[in-house]
Amino acid sequence: MVTLVNIGLKSRIDDPDLWPYVNHILNYLKDEGYSVKIEESMPIPNYERFKLDDKEVSMLDLLIVIGGDGTLLYTLSHLRKNIPPIMTVRWGRYGFLMEIEIDEFKQYFEKFLEGKYKIKEASRIIGFTNSIKFPPALNEYLLVTKHGKVVKLELYKDDVKLFSMVGDGVIVAPTTGSTAYSLSSGGPIVDEDLDVIVITPLNPIQLYLRPIVLPITSTLSIHVPQGSNRVKVIVDGMERGYISPGSTLTVKRYDKIRLIRFKNDYYDRVLRRNIM
Repeated sequence: MVTLVNIGLKSRIDDPDLWPYVNHILNYLKDEGYSVKIEESMPIPNYERFKLDDKEVSMLDLLIVIGGDGTLLYTLSHLRKNIPPIMTVRWGRYGFLMEIEIDEFKQYFEKFLEGKYKIKEASRIIGFTNSIKFPPALNEYLLVTKHGKVVKLELYKDDVKLFSMVGDGVIVAPTTGSTAYSLSSGGPIVDEDLDVIVITPLNPIQLYLRPIVLPITSTLSIHVPQGSNRVKVIVDGMERGYISPGSTLTVKRYDKIRLIRFKNDYYDRVLRRNIM
C-alpha cells in the first residue's frame, strides 16, 4: 500500500470545460481524507496552494498533472530538483505523455494506492554556453534561425566531430522527445526502455545527413561558426534565448523524472498520436 501525506495538483487553466472534472477529482481526494494543494494559478477557491518551485514541490509526495503534453512540459520547466513522482491525466487530444483518461482517474488512483503501478524514469537534457544556462528539456532542444534563413552548425560528440551542416536547424531530444517534433522531422522512434540522445537535422543542404542516436552519457557540443546567422533556442516549445556566432551550446543529461505508469501501451500511444 502507498502512504500519501501531501498531494499537489496542477491542471491546464485555459479551458473552462475542464473545471467540472478537476473539481470532481479534488472532491474525491478530499472525501478520501487526503490533504490536497493546488497550483497557485488555478482558479478554484477554498484549497491551499503551492508555487511551481523546487522548495514547495519537494514537499509533495505526489504531483498530479491534468492537461496535455504542454501542461506537463510547462510544469517541469519550473522544476530543477527533488521532483516527486508524477501522475499524468489527459485532457485534450494530443496528450502523448499523459497516460490516464480523465474519467479513469478514480480507477487508477485506487490501483496506485494498491501499489499496482510502475515508475518510468525519463531523462531530461540541459544546454548551456559560457554565458547562458537554459532550462532542462524532456522533449527537445530546437535550434533554428528567424525568418526562414539557414543556419550553419558544427556538431561534436565528446570532442569528436560528427558533422557540419547548413540548413534550417537541428533538434536534440532525449528518449521521450523522440516521438515529438523529432519524429515529425524524420527522426526515429526510440523504445522507451532505451536512454539516448537523438540528433535530427532539419532540412540540411547536405542530403547525406540523417538522424544520429547517441548514448545519454554523451556530451554534445553544437558550435555556431562565424558567418552563420544567430540561432534561436527553443526548449520544450518555449523560446528561451539566442546563441551568437562564435558560441557553442553544450548539451548533456540533466536528471531523471519519475512518471507513474499503469499501462503497457507505449507503441499504441505512438500510433494514436501519428494517425490523428
